[in-house]
Amino acid sequence: MVMHPRAAQRQPIDMQAIAAYLQAMDWSDLPIFLAIARTGQLARAAQALEIDATTAGRRLRRLEKALGERLFEQGTDGQSLTPAGERLLTHARAMERAAAAIGSRDPGGPVRGTVRASVSEGFGTWFVSRHLGELA
Repeated sequence: MVMHPRAAQRQPIDMQAIAAYLQAMDWSDLPIFLAIARTGQLARAAQALEIDATTAGRRLRRLEKALGERLFEQGTDGQSLTPAGERLLTHARAMERAAAAIGSRDPGGPVRGTVRASVSEGFGTWFVSRHLGELA
């Protein structure tokens, strides 16, 4: 068996550690993190997300615990990102863009795909067949 030269240099991936990390981190805490980073204040972020400030604070603490790092420092004028928070911000923004791209399509472009409808014979003959052209 011939091995690629770089394959010998690769470190094995610890899938158990990755699975444990992904289970510990709640992905739904990232929008709260992003809102705090954008507004600079926990209360403003909570207001923008239409949640209670104590909920936002609790979710931020949960995220920090899952990551094992403080993401914000409390200052007189609000929260400022720590170096760990700056690193997470880069990744969280990329994740936000990727998530937004999943559902996006060209709004002026055609909708394509197959539509299957299961209706009774009478309803299909009486109603659907008469209005099928409107759907095309």
